[in-house]
Amino acid sequence: MQPSGVPPTRPGPLPEPSVQPAPTVSAAQLPRRYSPTAYQTLLDCPYRFFVKNVLGIRELEEADDALDKSDYGNALHRILKIFHDSAPPPDRGAALTRLNEISDKEFATLPAWTATTWRSKWAAIQPAYIDAWLDWVAQGWRYQSGEAAYEMPFNVPGLGDITLHGRVDRVDGRIDQNGGEARTVIDYKTAASTGLKKKLNNPAEAIQLPFYAWLAEAAAAYLPINEVPVAPIDLNGETDVDAISRRLPALLEAIAAGAALSANGIGAACQYCEAHGLCRKGMWHE
Repeated sequence: MQPSGVPPTRPGPLPEPSVQPAPTVSAAQLPRRYSPTAYQTLLDCPYRFFVKNVLGIRELEEADDALDKSDYGNALHRILKIFHDSAPPPDRGAALTRLNEISDKEFATLPAWTATTWRSKWAAIQPAYIDAWLDWVAQGWRYQSGEAAYEMPFNVPGLGDITLHGRVDRVDGRIDQNGGEARTVIDYKTAASTGLKKKLNNPAEAIQLPFYAWLAEAAAAYLPINEVPVAPIDLNGETDVDAISRRLPALLEAIAAGAALSANGIGAACQYCEAHGLCRKGMWHE
């Protein structure tokens, strides 16, 4: 045994060179429930899906008193659900007063000093949100539910029964000209509208909104709530939401049959990937 504190007499073995990971899994290892987030992860990088959804590895949460954009977005989701659940009056002044009161109560529960900055930002957007909502009401739309959960059972050859599921921020409905009921799902976003429009240019690769539309059997729209004016960005009515959503079971069938979960993510999928330390992209041996 090498004595402690004494230089080694011979070099230790070098680590094996890193290679692009591409594991395979059995059907028994695959989850039985799939959200839009899990589906998007699989599309962005199958290896990231392997780490997060098959192995269940998560980053450790850090203790942080600062209120970041994710916390801000969650706060706005809670505020807007309470607001619409309260059956606000379709009067601009009264509705704005109610939204302001709900917002004050929500932000008062947040301990971070940065909550003041975020509260000021939201205060500047609230009037535009009310204006957008009143315009929506004038078109005949009425709030039906918030944080609505939807599930769709599916049988995948080689894997068995799975459940496709999602929780949508808001569901509105109205009676159309023929007396039938139309519905739309609304997904609140604190991202810029320009980026959201780019996503809808290629809905087969940014599947959250079409997946929601498929689950709820409704039209769908993003609603950016981080800028003025507040205006919905509709999913193109010609989008084949059925084909986009059924692509997931087809991918799972291939994985259950032995298709590799390769680390093939690019761009932003790799830039912020929590599995980067396992993947070690950039250090692969060619």
